[in-house]
Amino acid sequence: MKHHPALITAALFCATFTAGVAEYILSGQLDLVARGLGVSEATTGQLVTVFSLAYGLMTPALVVMTARVERRLLISAALLVFAAANLMSWLSPTLLTITALRVVMAASTGLIVVTALSVVVRLVAPKRRARAVATVMMGVTASLVLGVPAGRVVAQHWDWKTTFPLNAALAVFVAGIVWMALPRTAPHAPVPLRRQLALLASARTILGLTVTFLWLGGYAALNTYFTPYLVSVVGLDGDAVSLVLLLFGLASIVGIQAGGFLTDRVGTHRTLTVTKAFHVLVLIALPVLGVATGSAVGAVLLWGIAAWEVLPRSRSAWPRWPPMPPTC
Repeated sequence: MKHHPALITAALFCATFTAGVAEYILSGQLDLVARGLGVSEATTGQLVTVFSLAYGLMTPALVVMTARVERRLLISAALLVFAAANLMSWLSPTLLTITALRVVMAASTGLIVVTALSVVVRLVAPKRRARAVATVMMGVTASLVLGVPAGRVVAQHWDWKTTFPLNAALAVFVAGIVWMALPRTAPHAPVPLRRQLALLASARTILGLTVTFLWLGGYAALNTYFTPYLVSVVGLDGDAVSLVLLLFGLASIVGIQAGGFLTDRVGTHRTLTVTKAFHVLVLIALPVLGVATGSAVGAVLLWGIAAWEVLPRSRSAWPRWPPMPPTC
């Protein structure tokens, strides 16, 4: 069977989209989750925190542990584990059990995203590789644009737990797509975790990771409680929240495209300096503009643009950092 590069890329896009939905969807319905579990929104926000910590801490180790597993099998199996964790979350009655299952989701999500990126690099011809990698990564962004507002609509009109079986069904479907679209892909010899951690000895790597950490940390601090902000501070309710979540996702795409355009025109360093300053100003303005609905929504959309502008600039700097050894 011939495996066309476009089909491979599309299948991996679906995989990263599915993984991204799990990462972002709860932030769009945090108030509804808190109400359903009978806890505070601050406590419910720990579901997002636990997911992020598990993703960041477990993924490197899991990549090494599964380095000898055939790639198509690994992605498909990770999607099925992800589906099982979602089904169990649907049936779980307490915050504690759902939190534990979020760790399982995060672990499988990390494997899905990392393996998908490494596979597309190996299976797509060099002249199409950059576009294919960008397409696979767009799956995560698309989950922000479509998955979060869709999850909010489902949670509002049915129940917040309804998103879990829907995620599970999507994951099973995508696992089938991946299995059919990808060829058998043999893994590389595993790279020891110690060798991967040795990259941290480079000042350029530390600088790049620091920029990324501060950007994502600042973004996540507000994004986690974005929906409670829209409801409690801005005063939105019902479908208006879903609409703003959709517009925010679209604004993030505008930010990514604008960041790439500016980087090509004026260079990475200058663009980083100017746009991060713009990002800081937008965050400072949010509490001031939040007193009126119209100005608050406008500021939120500017935040979406400013926050995501850094993504293409960070990636454009990656080739100048030490190369990561192959792990798949």
